[in-house]
Amino acid sequence: MILQRTLKQAISATGVGLHSGERVKLSLLPAPPDTGIVFRRTDLPEPVDVKAEPMLVNDTRLSSTLVTDTGVRVGTIEHLMSALGRAGYR
Repeated sequence: MILQRTLKQAISATGVGLHSGERVKLSLLPAPPDTGIVFRRTDLPEPVDVKAEPMLVNDTRLSSTLVTDTGVRVGTIEHLMSALGRAGYR
C-alpha cells in the first residue's frame, strides 16, 4: 500500500526559467487527500490545471513534458517529481 502525504505548509521560490530565460515563480501548496500532484498554469488568460498522470506524458527527450488534450503544456517537471516522490522515504 502506498501511503499518501502532502506538504506541511506552502512554499514559494522565484528564479529564471530554464528554457524561457524569463522570471518565474513556483509555489507548492498542501492538498487534500486523493488530489495527487497538480500543476497550475497561472500565466495563461485563464489558469489551467494539469494533473501529473502517465497518460499526459508527451515528450521525454531532454526533459519530461505533460500535455493536456487542449494543448496546454507543463515541461521540465522531472526534478520536482523526483523530489516529491522521494520526500517520504528515509
